Amino acid sequence: MGHRSRHAPHRGSLAYRPRKRARSIVPWVRTWVFSSSGGLAGLPAYKVGMGHLVYTESYKASPNFGRDVSLPYTLLEVPPLTVLAVRVYSSGKCLGESWAKLDEPTTKKLARRTKPGKGSSIEDIRKLSFDEVRVLVSTNPDQTGIGKKTPEVVEIPIDAEPSKALDLAAAWLGKTLKLDADAFPAFKPGAAVDAVAISKGKGMAGPIARFGMKLLPHKSRKTKRGPGATGPQRPGVVPATVGRPGQMGFHHRVDHNKKIVLIADASKFKFEGGMKHYGVPRSSLIGVSGSVPGPAKRLVLLRLSIKGKPIEPPSIAYNSIS
Repeated sequence: MGHRSRHAPHRGSLAYRPRKRARSIVPWVRTWVFSSSGGLAGLPAYKVGMGHLVYTESYKASPNFGRDVSLPYTLLEVPPLTVLAVRVYSSGKCLGESWAKLDEPTTKKLARRTKPGKGSSIEDIRKLSFDEVRVLVSTNPDQTGIGKKTPEVVEIPIDAEPSKALDLAAAWLGKTLKLDADAFPAFKPGAAVDAVAISKGKGMAGPIARFGMKLLPHKSRKTKRGPGATGPQRPGVVPATVGRPGQMGFHHRVDHNKKIVLIADASKFKFEGGMKHYGVPRSSLIGVSGSVPGPAKRLVLLRLSIKGKPIEPPSIAYNSIS
């Protein structure tokens, strides 16, 4: 018979369909994790680059307990955030919002589709029955090493009781927040976070690179860099599970269970000549273990890990970037 006697596993995951370009370069979060920290539940940052550090393993169950371990990590720059508006929600539906009085330079920096509204006052919002409070914040990339002025606008919930969260939002409205224990108490060394970002775009790619298929034998007809068969003769339809050429990269991805290994100011590092493809960081820096999606200068949104557990802050003996 003209079929194989052995079974081969399906190439490429079916969990990431459709493999198309993300709708926006700004990542979004569907599920937030709350720990009653009394601060923001998310942290937007710009990807600077990667380095490695050496730390002493303090986890007693690890086979490397007491030894020096080398760990690759990603450095992110966190510029000050400007709180533009406050929004209150009930069962996922927005009930009202209140915008800050922005000056003309700040309004010009915002993207064209982000037009400041009027909304209601904080006193009117207090009268509503809501169960969640979120703030609309804009980054300040002109205070980083990226070299651009147009900020990204992200909506982040406040990790507190609704009444207390509204008090915090009212105090923050129109002000600038920095990476400190007041605005981001949950993001500290040792905390477990998830990195949400848009992956690096690759453009058009074939099924070999896109799905990791094997090359066909060298005596195959018509093609070698493709599937052996795209489906039966009848019905004359190519199944959606067959790998086809198309867009590769620039996808919305979530990288789970990253550990925060360091938080420091850019002035404590010596960036001789700047970081490759980025520049010289000038704001607060945060380092997370491993890699995160996207190229340098890409916006990364950190949230508390949905399934990871925090660790003890690592005792760093050497840092390749410093």
